[in-house]
Amino acid sequence: MTTLTTPQQIWNTMPGWGIVADLTPPELIASRRLAVLRKLLIACLSVLLVLLAVGYGYVRLQAHSAASGLADANLRTVQLRNEQNRYAPVTRVQNAIDGVETVTSKLMSSDIDMAQLLTALRQPLPASMSVSSVTLTISQAGAAAASSSGGNSLNTSGHQGIGKVQLEGDAQSVADLAGYVVSLQQVPGVVDVVPGSDTVSGGSVTWSLTCSVTDQLISHYFDKGKVATK
Repeated sequence: MTTLTTPQQIWNTMPGWGIVADLTPPELIASRRLAVLRKLLIACLSVLLVLLAVGYGYVRLQAHSAASGLADANLRTVQLRNEQNRYAPVTRVQNAIDGVETVTSKLMSSDIDMAQLLTALRQPLPASMSVSSVTLTISQAGAAAASSSGGNSLNTSGHQGIGKVQLEGDAQSVADLAGYVVSLQQVPGVVDVVPGSDTVSGGSVTWSLTCSVTDQLISHYFDKGKVATK
């Protein structure tokens, strides 16, 4: 049995059987193509609508999250303002205290611990001597310049002189006064120890001397920030 595979073989064997005609109306073909195109357009529009819905939902979610964050921030702001108003009196008091400390530290910048100074002056005093009078004079100009090196006499301590002290008293001999002068020269903050006039009366000597005091004796008690710690 011979198998006919090509149109020419079919035509040669069975004339007329190789003729093929497409009798489908053009309107039907166009209708089918339009239907396919409609399905494609509908599918594209469906995908687009889905994407739009997803995008809209995402935007709404972001807007809700932003609105929630803004509401939280506003609430926190209100809370902080309430806390600030609550502690406003404390802040005002603290500012007032700082102002007082600043003024006090300036006014008392040359404050001297008198108890410490008198102890320093009396400690090297021999048993054979007594002090009857102590006069302290503070130089405001010297105290104001205490941060710079000063002194124009025998002061070689490297500290600024801020005042003078005059001592008067009694002793058994002039030699006691000489020893006391040497001892005072070793006291920190005491310089320029100069004996004054001595008066011998009977078995006692009335003596006097002057000395300068330097910024080493400033207490710094009223310096800002230090008062609260003492």
